[in-house]
Amino acid sequence: MFFEGLHHTSTINASIIMVTNPILVLILATVMLKERLSVRKIFGVAIGLTGAVLLILFRGKGLDEESTLLGDLLILLNATCYGVYLILAKPLMRKYSPVTVVKWVFTFGLIFVLPFGLSQVEAINWSMPNKIVLEIVYVVVFTTFFAYLLNIYGLKKVSPTVASSFIYLQPILTTLIAVYLGSETLDWQKAVFGITIFTGVFIVSIPQKSRA
Repeated sequence: MFFEGLHHTSTINASIIMVTNPILVLILATVMLKERLSVRKIFGVAIGLTGAVLLILFRGKGLDEESTLLGDLLILLNATCYGVYLILAKPLMRKYSPVTVVKWVFTFGLIFVLPFGLSQVEAINWSMPNKIVLEIVYVVVFTTFFAYLLNIYGLKKVSPTVASSFIYLQPILTTLIAVYLGSETLDWQKAVFGITIFTGVFIVSIPQKSRA
């Protein structure tokens, strides 16, 4: 759903829709896990969302008018499915190790993706430059395997709402990398939006005091 949605919408729209994930997780955790819906968490998620959306819009110079409703809906469904995944994975961490959970997630993921992927194998151009091969390896190893593994490990320590709130750091990291590579400059607007995001994530991450 994510890649198909990205095919029908812009990266700006996709980025903004994806940062709604903590809101979806906050709602789902309240319904499915009976997680306490505190004002502090709502406030922190709202602050982080505001900073992330403003930073994405500022970097992208506004929404893309060529984006389609279908693409936006697919991205939203993807964010919702990922939110449900975080909720369902939390109880599993009480019984299994992160490696075990990721192993079975990827195994069943392979089974479900095969019907969609096999029909597109013929379209692959196997004569790829080394740069593209390295980029594919990076996506598979780091942004897929290690990202999911570390995310699952984090769920052993924190709630799904806290884990999902860290998605707000992605626009900041993207901006900092772009500044480092020289494709963007760091100005006061980006700094303010970044501080707003960090503030929201910090508020959500404050441990809940246990009642005596």
